[in-house]
Amino acid sequence: MKEKIKALLQAQSPQKVFLEGFKPSAVLLPLIQKDKKIQILYTLRSQKVASHKGQISFPGGFHEKEDKDLIYTALRETEEEVGIPIQKVEVLGQLDEAFTPRGYHITPFVGWIQDPIDLKINEEIEQAFWINLDELMDPKNLRLEEKEFQGKSYPFPFYQIGEYTIWGATGRITYSLLERIKKQIP
Repeated sequence: MKEKIKALLQAQSPQKVFLEGFKPSAVLLPLIQKDKKIQILYTLRSQKVASHKGQISFPGGFHEKEDKDLIYTALRETEEEVGIPIQKVEVLGQLDEAFTPRGYHITPFVGWIQDPIDLKINEEIEQAFWINLDELMDPKNLRLEEKEFQGKSYPFPFYQIGEYTIWGATGRITYSLLERIKKQIP
């Protein structure tokens, strides 16, 4: 499955977003295979962070001037936030860029994590958890709305998986991956 996901990510160029004044940032959408099921890692941000308190997100953050590129930003932030060493991540590709109304320009990367992995969350993260890809792809767990931003309409997905509601930029990034998988992998 890893090779199929890598091939579909590399077969289609990610959509770019150009918004002047938005702060460049990057996230990693970590995938792992456990018990023959593909899972995605999500984090619940703590109340100690400056923004997005208590929201579900992917590991990631701002591009710092010391970072050689946005892939490195995503990998560095993942190691800092959830303790996955950079060398344990195989970057499979990039998804469509995303943004937030608060001025973040997000470049999302998909990474394959070798199991077993022990997560070590930092103070920015309240909780880290894995969700099976099958649950996310189940239509009963998705509510899709349209939202307008700067005169353009965008799909705005909400995933409800047990106690977790995945929405906002994290929902849109998840939706971007799942739509590619649905079109390419039966």
